[in-house]
Amino acid sequence: MTEEKRYPEKPKRVYYFGTCLMDLLYPEAGLAGMQLIQREGVAVVFPQDQTCCGQPAWNSGYRVEAIRVAQHQLDCFNEDYPIVVPSGSCAGMMRHHYPEMFKGSADEGRVTALAGRIFELTEFLVHVLKITLEDLGSPVKVALHTSCDARREMGVATEHEALLKQLSNVEILEQSRKEECCGFGGTFAVKHPAISAEMVSEKANAILQRLQNNQPSFDNSDKSVSVEAPEWPIKERIEQFKSILESVRAEVHLAHPDHWTDTLKSLAKKKQLNNLLYAKKGPLGKTIEDSWDNTEQPVLVNDERPISEWKESLFFHIDAAVTSSRAAIAETGSLVVWPTEHEPRSWSLVPPVHFVVLDADKLYNTFAEVVEHEQWQQGMPTNALLISGPSKSADIEQTLAYGVHGTTDLIVIVLT
Repeated sequence: MTEEKRYPEKPKRVYYFGTCLMDLLYPEAGLAGMQLIQREGVAVVFPQDQTCCGQPAWNSGYRVEAIRVAQHQLDCFNEDYPIVVPSGSCAGMMRHHYPEMFKGSADEGRVTALAGRIFELTEFLVHVLKITLEDLGSPVKVALHTSCDARREMGVATEHEALLKQLSNVEILEQSRKEECCGFGGTFAVKHPAISAEMVSEKANAILQRLQNNQPSFDNSDKSVSVEAPEWPIKERIEQFKSILESVRAEVHLAHPDHWTDTLKSLAKKKQLNNLLYAKKGPLGKTIEDSWDNTEQPVLVNDERPISEWKESLFFHIDAAVTSSRAAIAETGSLVVWPTEHEPRSWSLVPPVHFVVLDADKLYNTFAEVVEHEQWQQGMPTNALLISGPSKSADIEQTLAYGVHGTTDLIVIVLT
């Protein structure tokens, strides 16, 4: 799908589609993309109501839901500005698959027009802005991976390299498997984790081999290098963990192991919650039920049906959820959450308030300690999550907004 595309003249302003990945994991990269566009004298408009492009739902067979999400983007990007997307997969979805989704519908004309305004970021920088870069950094050697959607669907692999080649201090080390998939493929990695793991292993080994083959030799290469890892006593460990989480607007409360539900009740009442989602068969279920009076607020909610059967209630009527935590990291202020069938990932992502219960004995100094003490070397978890605060994103003015793509309030109860 690499048909020749006609590029417009340099516009006065553009829309910027943030993507879920940028918003949730790499907001600094998203802002950097905006700054590159602004540097060329082009105003950037970031619609605050934009959401996902709909690709995960579309690829998973949820066609009706995907169309609803896509229709929302039509309203968010309704002016006739180019839409710059810093992702090959999201850009491919909006340029190539939106017309397929709406073919024959009343919105077909609007969708076709929107699809024609979609540009992947590097494509826009090279062909529309014709950007020139001056390298002010230190010399560095890099291996470049171009995603499958960027390379095959959007056809912008050469644009990635063209931008890097403008930087005189950057040397691109070409890898032997440059055109192969990394194994992610969105939902593919979830549906076929074993295959995905093998693919990324081969890809990573090829990149590492290329980098290692280009390393200079050192006379002192036989000397070991020691890196001192923090080893805080438990009291200082808790303070470190608490300090970092509170710096990103999370709450951390200490409670006795026998009375932590009293703390949970008190916090829930303070926030005026009407209901609280919990896992009856989860590790906290029995303790919560034994300590809760049926007349108390918030009302306990437990629903063991597949999420697809009660998602409307989950998304629109659940005030808060409480889950357990597998471990935590003091150095970075991170929770290690391991979703299960009883405490699925959606519980820590969808309700506005997320309570997490953590045993202080499972609070480790570093990530390396987590791996060692939890014996991950015996079986690496396939769905462990590191949570380091409530959901947050930044708009074009770099103003932080909380709860855009997840929980607004993260509240940790540490059992000491």
